[in-house]
Amino acid sequence: MKLKLDNSVIHIPRAANYPVIHLILTWDRYKAVSTYRGILSEDYRPYMNKSRAIPWTTVLKDWIRKPRVVPYSRYK
Repeated sequence: MKLKLDNSVIHIPRAANYPVIHLILTWDRYKAVSTYRGILSEDYRPYMNKSRAIPWTTVLKDWIRKPRVVPYSRYK
């Protein structure tokens, strides 16, 4: 799922699986929280100009289960 935060598009993996996502914003960080699972994503806000970590464990688990999605993935 993609959302717009501070005029930048942010990708939150597996957010499409949940009907409601809440964002908790502080001056330098954000958290995407689901009512069922807890924290889906946590990172610096786009204007902080910090590099973002890629959730490789989640991405690789999906690739192992469905290897045909690799050419279409944003992480290739």
